[in-house]
Parts: sequence; C-alpha cells; structure tokens
Amino acid sequence: MGRVNGKCVVVTGAAIATGLAAEGAMVVAADQNLAGAEEIAASIREAGQNAVATGVDVRERDQMHDLAERAVTEFGRLDVWFNNAGVAMARPFLDVTAEDWHQTQSVNGLGTLLGCQEAARMMIRRSHGGKIINTASIAGRQGFARLAAYSASKFGVVALTQAAARALAEHRITVNAFAPGLVRTPMLDAIQDARPERAQPEFGGPLLGRESTPADILPTAVFLASSDSDYLTGQVLPVESGIAADAFVDSKVVPSGSSTGVICLTNRPSPLASAARRWDSVNCWTAARYSSNSMSRMFESIMITAPGTWK
Repeated sequence: MGRVNGKCVVVTGAAIATGLAAEGAMVVAADQNLAGAEEIAASIREAGQNAVATGVDVRERDQMHDLAERAVTEFGRLDVWFNNAGVAMARPFLDVTAEDWHQTQSVNGLGTLLGCQEAARMMIRRSHGGKIINTASIAGRQGFARLAAYSASKFGVVALTQAAARALAEHRITVNAFAPGLVRTPMLDAIQDARPERAQPEFGGPLLGRESTPADILPTAVFLASSDSDYLTGQVLPVESGIAADAFVDSKVVPSGSSTGVICLTNRPSPLASAARRWDSVNCWTAARYSSNSMSRMFESIMITAPGTWK
C-alpha cells in the first residue's frame, strides 16, 4: 500500500503526478499544456492507477475553482493540492522589464494564492481538512542577480505558505512547501539558456556533486502529502543538496582594538537555541539564532568593542 493510497491529489504543473500515483494517489494532472497533462495521465492509467487530466491557467480564479470541482466530481473527494506550476526567466538585474515581473508574479505568486484559496474553500466545504503543498525554491531563500523576478516570486510563495498555514489551521488544513535547488527540468534549461555551466556561478554547486532530478524531489513531496506530515504546517523544506550551505560567509576577524565596523555571520550549527564564539585577540563576536522555521536560519550579528570571555 502506498503512502498516499486512496487520496485525491491535484497537481498543477503535472511533472510529479506520476510518482504520486505510484504511491496510490488518485491524481488530477492539471497543466496549461493540456496535451502534456493528458500524456502523463495516460501513462498513469496504463500502469493501472487512477488519473485524469485537465487544462488550467493558474492565473484565472474561475479555472482554479473548476479544477477543485473536477477533482471532487471525478474522485469524490479532495485531500491534497500541489501548487507546482511555475515560470522563470533569467535576466541581468538592470534588464528586468515590467512585463517580465508581471508574468513571473502572476504565475508563481497569484497562481499559488488562487490555488491555496480554491483548494481550501473546497476542503472547508467538505469538512474533512486537507493538505496544501506549494513549490518554493532556493531562490525563495536568497535572491539571485539574474533571477530577480523569480526570486521575489518565490520569497512570496514562502510568505503565502506561512500566512495560509496560520489562516487555515482551524479548518484542519496544513500548508507547507518544499524548496528545490537545481532540478534538471525544462525550466532549468531555460534559466541556463541551454548552457548548463551558467547556473553554477549563480547558485553555487550542490554538495553532492550533481543537479537533482524530479525523482530526487518526489520523496519530499510524498512525505508532505502523506499522513507522516500531519503535525507539520507553515514549513518550507529545502531539497537542494546543500547549495545554500555557503550562502552565509564564515565570521570575519578584525585586529584587536580596531574600530572598523564589520558584519559577522556564521552558518555553523549548534544544538542550542543560540550560540556565540570568539577568537583570542579579536573584538568581534558572532551570535546565530536559529528560527523554528525549517526553511531559514535567522542570524543576528553582535558587535562589541573590547575582548571578552565566554558567556
């Protein structure tokens, strides 16, 4: 028996639908590319699992409403909703246009909002709770120079995830997200402009030495869709092979007695809620506070003007 056996799962941007169906889900594969969604649904049915396909423009509320209705009409329920549709374009920061901005925000931002709302309305109407899962990104954790609009939209997805989790908890609806890094998909090809080496300087390299594939993302998606994640809400789970591990520079030291102001950051883990460290002959301390949000670590830099001792 699969981990999502018997659950009706809607997936916009239908790439992960096949893996969810293999875990027992009844899948509604929804995509602006209807032919692509139908191909995915057909392959799922050929494997003896349940799936239907539908075309959808995630920017249109009426279509998202109809998608929720379609799920219930086909399978009698709506348990899980994935907001997985997205667009990205690479531009030098000064070349980003208003059109680039609006297109990216309308799909990644507005599409996620509408998906959360229409899924939640159906789940509330049927009074059985549910799970909403959004696709964030490593670019929702830090902005990238050539992906300004995309980064902004994914920061927005993180905020929507947290806001929706707070708003919908009373209805027994959990809202979480996963945040991939470099995933070998047509979107990544577009970002890299068909030159795989271009993304590495922008993102930094995966610590495991390779880009991920949708198969690497699937276990996290299944976990969030399954009962294993029932006590998880408002969280963003990174699935990016440590690309963000070097997002924060190690602490910089200054000569003793120096009046130069610096910002000191560290990403070194601690089992404690907060940690501080110092070097001999250095008048710079760093404190790192780790937030309860699994997506991010919130850092505070503390500057002192005289050498101290451990506290």
